[in-house]
Amino acid sequence: MDDLRKREEEEQKIQEIKKNIRNKKHYFIEDGILFRKQQLSLPPVPYVPAGRMRADILKIYHDTLANGAQFGRDKTLRKIQERYYWPTMIAHIRNHINSCLPCAQNKYRRQKLPGKLKPIPPPEGIWKLLTTTAVKFLINDVILKYGTPTSILTDNGTHFTSQVMNKLFENLEVTHLYSTVYHPQTNRQIERFNATMDGKIIALCNERRTIWDEVLQFVTFNYNASIHATAKQKPFEMMHEQQATLPFDQQNEIISLT
Repeated sequence: MDDLRKREEEEQKIQEIKKNIRNKKHYFIEDGILFRKQQLSLPPVPYVPAGRMRADILKIYHDTLANGAQFGRDKTLRKIQERYYWPTMIAHIRNHINSCLPCAQNKYRRQKLPGKLKPIPPPEGIWKLLTTTAVKFLINDVILKYGTPTSILTDNGTHFTSQVMNKLFENLEVTHLYSTVYHPQTNRQIERFNATMDGKIIALCNERRTIWDEVLQFVTFNYNASIHATAKQKPFEMMHEQQATLPFDQQNEIISLT
């Protein structure tokens, strides 16, 4: 925090607040750094002076793969509000996102554009690869991590309707529910989620879309570590009962990305 402390000393507005700190009920000083008190649900955070630091924070918590993953204004604002404060941060975040080229190019559209198809290794048998992958994911990433569900809702993809999948559900005594054919609104929550994820993956992916699987886990993590618009909570906190520590949170100084 030495760099932050030094830069606070160089800003006149911050020095004026520090000199009159007894009359500033929303501020306090700790280790020479000016902090801003926030709403009860948010912790006190350091006041960031104008200049490069603010720009670096915007890049870290929006542009980077590990901390931002190109999510929108509300999620980005909440992430930064939990860690820093400056008076014009809402406008700065809005302007930063509005000027973000990857966000503009990959904004969610209800009218889908034709995508670029990339080949996958051919299966040994019809649908075998997709079915095997789906079964492995269900076992390794769902059941062994969170327990066996009582029921599962899927679409009518052949990897979900296969004999292998049905046998697995039968052995586990899991009720398998299907969405209505040609009516994705039955599963609209996950369809909307997939649309959001698609846009973020594309924004962070290379032009040929060949590294989407490497980006997927980062986007998923950032989604889970961000505030949910409906639940008003973060999926990570709801699951683990604690806030996720993002990679750059561990740094003692704000890293310059310029």
